[in-house]
Amino acid sequence: EHTLGKSGKEIVELSNDQVYEHFAGNMIQVQNTRGETILIMSATAHGSLNRKQLDQLNRLNDHLLAVAIPTIEKIGGGSARCMIAEIFIPST
Repeated sequence: EHTLGKSGKEIVELSNDQVYEHFAGNMIQVQNTRGETILIMSATAHGSLNRKQLDQLNRLNDHLLAVAIPTIEKIGGGSARCMIAEIFIPST
């Protein structure tokens, strides 16, 4: 926890139901060309979050983006994070 505190990161507590039944652990934070942070999640995940969790996520991100992807979640077995390819460009 000491290392976590130094990182500036925060833990957002999720219930097992939110993680395993509503894909709330399958979010991903991206950054746009303006430097804004966007937390991408499914509409299912978003709908499972309580007010305290949403307030925390809104405080930690510039935007929350919830997308309806029921077919991917039902048949594909994954969610928003699984659908995004991460590209890490080295700093210059």
